[in-house]
Amino acid sequence: MTRRYELEVLNEEIELVDQARAATVSMTTKVGETGVRVAILETTEEGLAARWAHILDGRDKAYVARVVDGNDVLSERCVREPSWRRG
Repeated sequence: MTRRYELEVLNEEIELVDQARAATVSMTTKVGETGVRVAILETTEEGLAARWAHILDGRDKAYVARVVDGNDVLSERCVREPSWRRG
C-alpha cells in the first residue's frame, strides 16, 4: 500500500495551506462531529504535508494530521483542540 498524509482544517482556512496546488493533492470535505465543515487535504508527499502543518502552526490554527496506509491509520494527532472534534 501507499502511505498517505492527511490534514483536516476548517473550510475557511483551506486557502492558507492550499498554496502549492501540487498534482499529488486531493481534497474532500466533510461535516465534523459538531456540524462544522472541514476540508481534508491528502498527499503522498511527506514533505508537502509537513509544509501544511508548518503553515498552520505558524498561524496558530487547529488541525488534525494523520498518516494512513491503505485503510489503516498509522498515526493521528489533533493540534490545538480542533473544534470539529469536540463532542
